Amino acid sequence: MPFGLVNASPTFARCMADIFRDLDFVLVYLDDILVMSKSHKEHCHHLDQVLSRLKEHQLIDKEKKCRFFQREVQFLGCNLSARGIKPLQDKCERDNALPICKTVKEAQRFLGMIKYYRRFIPQCSQIARPIIDFVAKKTTWGSFQDSAFKK
Repeated sequence: MPFGLVNASPTFARCMADIFRDLDFVLVYLDDILVMSKSHKEHCHHLDQVLSRLKEHQLIDKEKKCRFFQREVQFLGCNLSARGIKPLQDKCERDNALPICKTVKEAQRFLGMIKYYRRFIPQCSQIARPIIDFVAKKTTWGSFQDSAFKK
């Protein structure tokens, strides 16, 4: 499918979702396919099903982009393993180096970014409350917002 077309990406994403909809061990994001299994034997069976579906729908998997039998993978900005889901360390370090917000627009961007990571931040809503109040123009930026931003 030519990706220059306006609706190509959403159409492709919908197509991929439809192809793998009934396989609960598969996560698809655009052209990234994640196959999850509990054992080596189960993984072989799952991979066989996924590769058969790709072939059946005349979709080609690029072997050099494939990673099989991984115990830990990076997917959508997270490390996934049997131990759980964690944000990528380099993204956390980059985000920790952000300058403190000065404008409502910067604070909105920051809140949008932490929304993605909220499941990894205990009491995220409470911590972010001073920044949320600033964005809602209930208060000016001050020490409470600085403290919340640094947490």
